[in-house]
Amino acid sequence: MFILNPFPPALYSWKERNASWMPIAVNALRVLKISTELFLPGRIRTIPTGWKTTFSDTMKKLLFFLLLSISLTLPDLTTGAVTEIDRISPLQVLEGSICLDLSGLKCLGGDSQFRSDVGKLYYLTKIVGASHPTSVTHVWYFGGRKQLEVSLAVKSANWRTYSSKTIRPREIGDWRVEVLGPEGQRLAVCGFRIVDQDSIFSHATKVIGKKIELQIGENRIDRLHVDLDYYAIPVVLVLGEAIPKVAVHIMGVSSWDGPPEIPVNGKVVKQVRSSLNRASKTLRIVLDLDPNIDVDVKSYAESRGRYCVEVRDSMTRPDQSE
Repeated sequence: MFILNPFPPALYSWKERNASWMPIAVNALRVLKISTELFLPGRIRTIPTGWKTTFSDTMKKLLFFLLLSISLTLPDLTTGAVTEIDRISPLQVLEGSICLDLSGLKCLGGDSQFRSDVGKLYYLTKIVGASHPTSVTHVWYFGGRKQLEVSLAVKSANWRTYSSKTIRPREIGDWRVEVLGPEGQRLAVCGFRIVDQDSIFSHATKVIGKKIELQIGENRIDRLHVDLDYYAIPVVLVLGEAIPKVAVHIMGVSSWDGPPEIPVNGKVVKQVRSSLNRASKTLRIVLDLDPNIDVDVKSYAESRGRYCVEVRDSMTRPDQSE
């Protein structure tokens, strides 16, 4: 879940935007009040020796005290000091994703829920609005406690950057990553959950062949898992025919002992077929789907050594799991 800050950092209250000018106005009013009481007629005051009491001279003295007050409280705008306009950061987080891996600063296997044996996760962010080189900070929290803080450079007005965190198997529960601006203002929050690897699937597991299995979920979400320590990354094709199907092609396979057909009768996948083209060394696995269901298909590296092809009923909420 990615949540943008509803109050962008450039939007400050009137009081904050004018905070540096408020002392000037206050001091000027104080000097004006004191000078008025001192020099205007109507009250008995002790006039300093040598000061004329004509109306014209009185106004000159009032103006002198007023200008003196402003000059003493006015900040030095000729120096390189950080002014109020510099403090208001224009940075915004346009995109943010928790990922299993990255490829060319693109997210692979983005999700909001991961298994406890996931290993390392990445938080990829797209930062816009920088007018000069600056930085942001990624802060990782688990169960409300800070786990990691990483400062990241932002070098242009459209910049992608990321941080990573190793997740230990026992760290099951709610996590979040906050993005902080250069002055600590919160720009965005991204939440995700780590779940027990044994609790994700509560239904059957079908072994398709060596190092390949199909896990059938109860909430119309079926997943084909391929062991990447044994196979290359598959090529996944979605075929829309009378019986919709998902074809998974794995290159560089020299032998295959899996059965040609496996009845599944799952909520989404009804049958799995497999065959090996020995000439091209291409293993083809076909998932025959329920023709009465519209499906969403995505494939991703679930962990360093495990690839997943996920087929779900399109009516199932993305955050719904078994």
